[in-house]
Amino acid sequence: MPAVFENLYRNENPTRPLWGGGSAILPGQVPGTVGDKLRRMAGEVRYEDQCITILPLDDLILSLNNELKEYNADIVVLKGLADAGSSVVKQISLIGVMGMAYVKTASDGKQYVVFKGYAGARPNLPGTRYLRSHPKMAVFTLSNAEYLKNGLKALRVAFVIYAGIRILEELRQDQFSFARLFTGLASDLVQALIASLVGIAVAAVAGSIVTFFFGVAVPVVIVVALVAFSSLIAGIFLMRLDNDNKITENLINYSMKLEKNTLNELSDIGSRLCYFIDIIDSIHKSISNIRSYRYNFGRNYLNFYGVF
Repeated sequence: MPAVFENLYRNENPTRPLWGGGSAILPGQVPGTVGDKLRRMAGEVRYEDQCITILPLDDLILSLNNELKEYNADIVVLKGLADAGSSVVKQISLIGVMGMAYVKTASDGKQYVVFKGYAGARPNLPGTRYLRSHPKMAVFTLSNAEYLKNGLKALRVAFVIYAGIRILEELRQDQFSFARLFTGLASDLVQALIASLVGIAVAAVAGSIVTFFFGVAVPVVIVVALVAFSSLIAGIFLMRLDNDNKITENLINYSMKLEKNTLNELSDIGSRLCYFIDIIDSIHKSISNIRSYRYNFGRNYLNFYGVF
């Protein structure tokens, strides 16, 4: 399995890591934190005056995901929250919390981002109009179509992450099951899709309400934060609903039972097919033997009467 080097510990002071925070587990110490759990899974390689703690990458990923599930979240939720937080921080640095903007299409077909309000509140964007293709405008999401595009992009990323996690989990099972793998992956993607659609719907409703009361411009940062928050809450709610009612677990059990029955039926069909093939092969051999007997009998008969 792939491995990453977590920390380097010097022998002269084992409680102080060379890099990062935390401390090593001393003899008799009872591990309790997430970091302690990770260190328990780690192995140690000593070389001269250094001790290298090695943590398998798959253990790190699965452990982190399982820890997050205790709070009705997972790695995808964590990544979405980090991306949304980074986007909000960048937007606040450019236009402030209450920055207003909208997209305008000119007569030549070009799209512009138009900012409203006091320009002094935008020290990094002093202008009032920028091309939508301007590099600094890429951080802004200003229309329902853009929210939909970002949602589809996030869904593709979620698929990759969920597929990787499900495959890692399946490889640790005693027996590999495609039914368990694909049912669990489908459940994860459906939850991610619903949470994404909730965020897009909130963006559409919020944009319509703000536009109705305040005109064409909308508070960009507030809407983005609202969309991210609503998607996060929807994802946590769906995961808790799934865990409490064991929806995915029941679906997996049903699909695995169906898979087992299907494999048994295919095995029976295969056995019958093999039996049928054996019968045909026996008939073919019998016919071949009869032909060979007739041929040999004819030759012997002709030899007997001196034809050959």
